Amino acid sequence: MQIISAQPQHEIQCRDILIHSPLGETYFSRRSQDEITQLLQQAVKNVELFAAVDSDGICLGFVWAHPRGAFQIYPYIHMLVVKEGFRGRGVGTELLRYCEDVWFADAGKLFLVVGEHNVRARRLYERLDYVQVGRIPGLYREDIVECLMMKSRPIEG
Repeated sequence: MQIISAQPQHEIQCRDILIHSPLGETYFSRRSQDEITQLLQQAVKNVELFAAVDSDGICLGFVWAHPRGAFQIYPYIHMLVVKEGFRGRGVGTELLRYCEDVWFADAGKLFLVVGEHNVRARRLYERLDYVQVGRIPGLYREDIVECLMMKSRPIEG
């Protein structure tokens, strides 16, 4: 597996991964496939979408991150999604580590939000030293509380 900057040929694969994920079912079920594709196209154009691909170039998951999306200072991981059948196999961990390797060079912190109900994702983030620093009720959906999580750059020593 390799993490690369997503290219236009990955947009449909990423869309399909998102649509068939718990994240997609919870937050994107009311959007059309065309709307989702347009969002991902913009992320590719802005070089904000990174794909985990196998040796055949098939997308196994992706991360969409904004370099200054949190408070206009810190990188913000907008979404991380892994293809069904590859969850729990290290793809999400590798995508997060990729983001950390890229952005901890210039930023002291990374941020993301995760639904309080999404126990599996929260467990992954906590295992990788992300800590909850806040709760945001109704951020994306009125009936869901989002957990604001942060990871600080490890102190070298």
